[in-house]
Amino acid sequence: MSVLPEVPDHALRVTAGQRDNTVAILRDAAADGRLNFDELDNRVGDALRAVTRENLAAVLSDLVPVDELGSALATGAPLGDGPGYRWEEPLLIRGQWRSTTKRDGRWELPPFVEINTDSVGSVRLDMTRATVRSLLIDLVITSSGGTVTLVIPDGWGVDTMGLQTDGMGATISSRVPTRPSRGAPRIVVRGRTAGSLKVRYPTRRELARNR
Repeated sequence: MSVLPEVPDHALRVTAGQRDNTVAILRDAAADGRLNFDELDNRVGDALRAVTRENLAAVLSDLVPVDELGSALATGAPLGDGPGYRWEEPLLIRGQWRSTTKRDGRWELPPFVEINTDSVGSVRLDMTRATVRSLLIDLVITSSGGTVTLVIPDGWGVDTMGLQTDGMGATISSRVPTRPSRGAPRIVVRGRTAGSLKVRYPTRRELARNR
């Protein structure tokens, strides 16, 4: 990718905040379909390794107009603090032995989530009342069995194409469209599972309980 000569102070070294702001721009580009997930993955890696403004400009050159690059390379306001708000530090949710780990009710769903389950552990995430700060949520599943259930509000999209199945018993079942309605979040699921992934809308009982 060519570097634009119009980038001001192109040799200046960048801060962690400037890298994070660039990653946020890349997430937005993936959420509205300008980048596929492989492109997003590669460019995020380039952004996190960037040393100078020139490096970051190269990542954004076909996404941001030249006259807006200066603003794009500034330090943006962080989406949030703690696990789940940096690409390299996802929110880790583990399925417990012979039980189901749940997130439901009012909780904060960060943009980066990783789910790990064993053969007899399950995870259930109900996003019906979750607070989100990003239109793109990167959800990685690493599962040797068990069941991961995602309960999705109406209008959201869930793309499961990046999740690989491992073994005859592994299954992926989704009743939710891949693309969201305009302005709604999109969850991109990737990784590998030897268990089951179920993506669905909430039942009437779940909706009543969440009111």
